[in-house]
Amino acid sequence: MTPSVTALAHRPRVFRDPVHGDITFPRGPFQRLLEQVIDTEQFQRLRGIRQTAVMNLVFHGAEHSRFAHSMGAAYVAGLMVDSAAENSGLQVSVGQREQTILAALLHDVGHGPFSHSLEEIIGPSFAHEKMSVRILTSPESEIHRLLRAYDSDLPERLRAFIEYPTPGTGARRPWTHAIVSSQLDADRLDYLARDALMAGIRTHTFDLGRLVRSLVVIDDHLVVDARAQDIVEAFLLALDQMYGTAYYHKTVRAASLLLEATIRRALDLARDDSSGRWRDLLFPTRGGRRDSFYALLMQGDAIALDDFMRLDESYVTCLFSEWRESGDATLSELVTAQKTRRFPKMVRLPIETKAFSPADWKAAAGEATAIFARHFPDRDCRYYVHFDEPERLSYKRYAPGVGAEPIRVTAADGSARPIESDPRSIANNLSTRLYVPRLFVPEKIREEVEHEVRVRATSC
Repeated sequence: MTPSVTALAHRPRVFRDPVHGDITFPRGPFQRLLEQVIDTEQFQRLRGIRQTAVMNLVFHGAEHSRFAHSMGAAYVAGLMVDSAAENSGLQVSVGQREQTILAALLHDVGHGPFSHSLEEIIGPSFAHEKMSVRILTSPESEIHRLLRAYDSDLPERLRAFIEYPTPGTGARRPWTHAIVSSQLDADRLDYLARDALMAGIRTHTFDLGRLVRSLVVIDDHLVVDARAQDIVEAFLLALDQMYGTAYYHKTVRAASLLLEATIRRALDLARDDSSGRWRDLLFPTRGGRRDSFYALLMQGDAIALDDFMRLDESYVTCLFSEWRESGDATLSELVTAQKTRRFPKMVRLPIETKAFSPADWKAAAGEATAIFARHFPDRDCRYYVHFDEPERLSYKRYAPGVGAEPIRVTAADGSARPIESDPRSIANNLSTRLYVPRLFVPEKIREEVEHEVRVRATSC
């Protein structure tokens, strides 16, 4: 027998996902809200923003978008709510579950083109979390209007998932908020699995399904059953290794530095020219409207929402093509290098220089700058010589009232304890800050710079 129209109407809404398989949402008012939110221009914009910025220039399969990641995070958040509640005998209200899924879906909606690379250029005046909150709470926002039509308090409830309580107030976040933002949240669980898969890195894996099935709630904290502590540690190790293998890969960092230098050069030309000629040439007015990317660079997260909604990576890439013909030799060189994948080269260290201190590195960067100036007296070294020092913590140890909440696992007495309280836990080895200093220079002067580095190393 063929299914009736009525039966088909009750079939769950299915989205096919390369990481999770079928992502399903039961038909009903909430499913309709999700689809309306997903179909807004504000959320669809995320299709044009890569999840890993320029990592695709090294790992060619990493073309996936923040749209795909956000869909995956929402799905994982739903699994986490259901598993933790069932394992703990809790009754989670329909509203709590829906809010958690929506918050995970929308947690990245405020990202700009090239994501974190752009935030490094703009600085503290732009944070994607603040833009996400604006999109949730501003009456100008289409997403805000949809959320309010469903539940007038929903935008503010979702805001609480993204904004942390003010330190020192003693305010605690509900366990459902930890699903959206914590050291073991749906965001990290999805992006780690997704980024590794799409980049073709098959070694950095963890059992996401078992981890999710091991969640419980104790004293309003999201906790992992101690029997799955090994899975948590596999996740933390995979995350740490992913930074070393992919996110902080030397060529990925070189591509990021070139991208930043290109945008900085255009912005410097536009800002430093009192006549406005460079601004009009590089960021042209269209239909009487100032260029939206220039508005973002200058105004940060105070940019008008309708300007922000115009911006994805294809928009900026189109500007790059125009900048290449701008007549500024430096900007043209930088854009050409982007187009032809000629990134700055990492200065290679001999083994004996691995003990270089940050001060030694900065001195080496100074020598590289002097060498560059001798070879290219008509170029500004700020766009060509880069001392790069990314750093992060794979796991933040718990300190009462300070910083991030720990990952908690169950204790023998039924309470919860920080994972690092087990002296054998790998979390203790991953709580040292990862610091990766490197010096990048044009290929033409790399060998000369390397010679100077060797001389400095032997004289130290």
